[in-house]
Formats: sequence, C-alpha cells, structure tokens
Amino acid sequence: MQQHNVEIDKITVSSDAPTFANTIEAMERADDALMRVLMVFYNLASAHTNDALQALQKEFAPRLA
Repeated sequence: MQQHNVEIDKITVSSDAPTFANTIEAMERADDALMRVLMVFYNLASAHTNDALQALQKEFAPRLA
C-alpha cells in the first residue's frame, strides 16, 4: 500500500499538464503491484482460511476501501 501511495503522490504533484496518459493511465499502473498481491492474498484466504488470515482481512479492509 505504501508503494501504491508513493505512485499516486507522484501523479498528484506532477507539474506536467494533465493528460489521459499521465493521469488515468498512470493511476492504472500504480495499482499493478497492489492488485497482484491482493489477488494472491484473497485467493489464499478463500482457499485456506484461518483465524490469522481472517484477522488480516478485517484489518486491511477499511484501508483498502
């Protein structure tokens, strides 16, 4: 999530004139690493759930919303 926030901050502080490529496309790319990690985590949590994984889901759900 920190890496994602750094990527979003780069977009918001850019002095370049906003374009589709440097705003929308850059925001899409900023999600790449976070989405890969979340897909693995949620697949694992649904296939092999336990109390620890459920606690992590509860902890991160508000931060990801």
